[in-house]
Amino acid sequence: MGEFDSWPHEIVRRGDLRLTVLLPDPVRGYYRGPRFDWSGMVAWAEWRGHTYFGSWREPPHRPRANDDAAGTAEEFGMGPLTGNPPPVGYDEAGVGEEFLKIGVGRLVKVPGPGYSFGALYEISQPASWDVRPGDGRIAFTQYERGLRGHAFLYRKAIAIDPDGAGFTISRALENHGTVAIEQTHYCHNFLRIDDLPIGPSYVMDLPFRVL
Repeated sequence: MGEFDSWPHEIVRRGDLRLTVLLPDPVRGYYRGPRFDWSGMVAWAEWRGHTYFGSWREPPHRPRANDDAAGTAEEFGMGPLTGNPPPVGYDEAGVGEEFLKIGVGRLVKVPGPGYSFGALYEISQPASWDVRPGDGRIAFTQYERGLRGHAFLYRKAIAIDPDGAGFTISRALENHGTVAIEQTHYCHNFLRIDDLPIGPSYVMDLPFRVL
């Protein structure tokens, strides 16, 4: 777990499971890029002598890079390049104006044919977070007060199961504005088991036939 010791984080534990959860911080945070949700990346998990997750890129780590994340990296509004909606308010924003990336904050629109999840957009205003650790859990809340009719309340919680053998990430998004919000969400799950990179030592068994 040493690679995350120097970054803002919270240890969440119950039973045999211990999670290293990275905290959102616009100055010292492990991830400060414009793509992934800053709240609660589970960067490292330890359970009965085994470890899971970890960084997936070669050092040095680049906190402001678009995709230099760890563990459970989540994203809202991946955009039309993948057949998904763009971030909130992107289409209404003019070049040089702000739009909203849930879990990140306010980004600045640049010239181009459309939103690109791989672009390194300027973050004009990082999201403000309320972070509440608890017994075997941690919760995050982001409130966006409003931009051109868009406003929302985003809640996320990471909770270890009662038996300490797994954990759940739950999310809730409430529209507090006057304009409809259409978004998609996914989680990358950058996985390493016992700190081994993906390679021949991994085998994946699927309960269905792959076409």
